[in-house]
Amino acid sequence: MRFSQDRALNLYPHALDALLAECIAECAPRAEARGVELALDTAPGVVASLDKHKVKQAIGNLLDNAIDVSPPGSRVDVEATTGDGRVRISVRDRGPGVSPAVRDRVFTPCATTKADGIGLGLTLARELVQAHGGTLEWHPADAGTVFVVLLPHGG
Repeated sequence: MRFSQDRALNLYPHALDALLAECIAECAPRAEARGVELALDTAPGVVASLDKHKVKQAIGNLLDNAIDVSPPGSRVDVEATTGDGRVRISVRDRGPGVSPAVRDRVFTPCATTKADGIGLGLTLARELVQAHGGTLEWHPADAGTVFVVLLPHGG
């Protein structure tokens, strides 16, 4: 199912710390309004060849979801690391975790637990990551969920 814009990539080297800082800055007003802290942990100087607009959209979707499920006074952590020729970006929330009712279809269009959600955010994020030759996974955490983007380093 193709429901979004052109999938052609405009790949250029980008500093990962700056790109993720932009994502956090764009989501900060919503996080502040909900009483949720956004924290970034990434090594400076990591450069990856990627389509900045599309990666920002994917990470923005993950951050929006994390902010929505996080209780006031909690924190959403964004971490970026490199290794094995890949860039790993994780977004960890402190929400209730992925409901058993949607675990098997979390990336499927229209899978949502939000009253006003349409269920396309994670599907689109996964498509954008896959267009880069990467993967998007989720893992349960002690409190919350971790979504992990794995992209070829290509820096």
